[in-house]
Amino acid sequence: MYRFMIYLQDRNIATLDVSTEIVQNYLDSFDASNARKSRVLSVLNSFYKHNTKKKYIKENPISGIDRKKYE
Repeated sequence: MYRFMIYLQDRNIATLDVSTEIVQNYLDSFDASNARKSRVLSVLNSFYKHNTKKKYIKENPISGIDRKKYE
């Protein structure tokens, strides 16, 4: 999660203004195994799901990512 926040900060993107495309670009730039990327997706999904429930954001950007790509 920390690396993702640094990624966003370097690009001047607010944490709650993240789109599916931004997350996908992050995963593509992240040099790690698919298992590691899957775990990162799980953490980000939990974070954005919580923010959706609290109505800080309208839609979870992780829901648009094809998770099978990282299995």
